[in-house]
Amino acid sequence: MPWFKVDDGFHGHPKVLDLSLAAVGLWSLAGSWSAKYLTDGFVPEKTLHRLGASRAEADELVTAGLWLTVPGGWRFKDWEHYQPVKEEVEAEREAARERMKKVRAAKKGVPKNADSGSPELPSNEDRSSEEVRIAPSLPIPVPIPSPVSSSEVPIVPFRQDVDSLLNLLDEEIRANGSKVPERTVKNADAMRLLIDKDGRTPEQIAAAIRWCQSDEFWRSNILSAVKLREKYDQLRLKAQQSRASRGPKSDMERVAAILSLTEQTAAQWEIE
Repeated sequence: MPWFKVDDGFHGHPKVLDLSLAAVGLWSLAGSWSAKYLTDGFVPEKTLHRLGASRAEADELVTAGLWLTVPGGWRFKDWEHYQPVKEEVEAEREAARERMKKVRAAKKGVPKNADSGSPELPSNEDRSSEEVRIAPSLPIPVPIPSPVSSSEVPIVPFRQDVDSLLNLLDEEIRANGSKVPERTVKNADAMRLLIDKDGRTPEQIAAAIRWCQSDEFWRSNILSAVKLREKYDQLRLKAQQSRASRGPKSDMERVAAILSLTEQTAAQWEIE
């Protein structure tokens, strides 16, 4: 009985977050069906309807890059990299049948290995069932795709506030024509520590990102979340200096207030 393997980070994968629950359900049911009937990830169109799904959900999976459209239906992308294929499963089943033959032969007093005078017995020799069952292998973790660095695979739980701020930094850096940083553990952890350890609110961090990426000097120096955390206090002081040199109603003053460590909250300032 082969397993359909699902990585424990599947629920927070960027491709999955944009899917409807119906599409995620189709992916799960179709994967289980394909594993049982050894279709190597192929899902016929008739099976789609039997699973209670529609072409709309299948199109979602294709758009997300989880399925490929093929003649007669769809196919899981890279099935052979993460799931057992038919050839492997059938080879395991045949090996299990041979082991069971040795068990039955031993119980009948007929040694399988005539030269040694003793049969080669598996560890579960007391099993008497005629049915051949294969112990499932452990699920294989699914590699996290680009832009995650292969040398620093994230192991921290997905957090919406951290991910949103990382996305904002990426967008601002990209808008300035610079290279977007890799989504590494160090960068994700730096953004998380800005909130959890340094006590910055997501609103303050977002304001810092927008301010530094609009400044001619800082936009070339703050190109990662690690560098943003390292230089955060310098950015705050620079913003305060800029506020002092401008009118009281300037946008710079509003940003500086967000970055400051006063008791005045971000909600009291309108950031445009």
